[in-house]
Amino acid sequence: PIGTAAAYAPVTMNMGSVSAAGTLTGSTTNGDDANISGSDINTFRTVNRSWNFSKSGALTVSSFGATFEWFGDQDANFDFNNAIVGRYNGTAWNYPSVGTKTESSIQILNESSFGSYQIGKQCQYTSISSEPSSVAICEGTLTDIQVSATGDGTLEYAWSRNDQPLSGETLNTI
Repeated sequence: PIGTAAAYAPVTMNMGSVSAAGTLTGSTTNGDDANISGSDINTFRTVNRSWNFSKSGALTVSSFGATFEWFGDQDANFDFNNAIVGRYNGTAWNYPSVGTKTESSIQILNESSFGSYQIGKQCQYTSISSEPSSVAICEGTLTDIQVSATGDGTLEYAWSRNDQPLSGETLNTI
């Protein structure tokens, strides 16, 4: 079993063809992967657990699938419907194909490498769809300046004039 008596977090591995024997070692750690900040996973919406798998010997597997389970570890804002799995290989993050998802498990498909696995919501990057245009404003007249953006969660805006912040201006229109 993987985990502790208080935090059991099993993983079911489904191996494709094994062409060379070896050993696969697995473990799980409470908390997010130490390298999560370099991933596409939102650190505030995870299962607060990472799993690590490493091979030794000549173990060679054509592909594998895995089902990760957790029980009550997740952040309050975690939603399994939007979950992805990230695999950190020591230098970069990759994102395996995901199969079945439940409130306490997620399946990955057709993986070919082992590493550290983290489950969470994928970050939604902010995209500015229209920037404000430069306008000539005569003294004593009013005009609206607006920006349009999309992104994850509630977006906040900061406006400035002559490189100085405009206090209290946090909406998309001033």
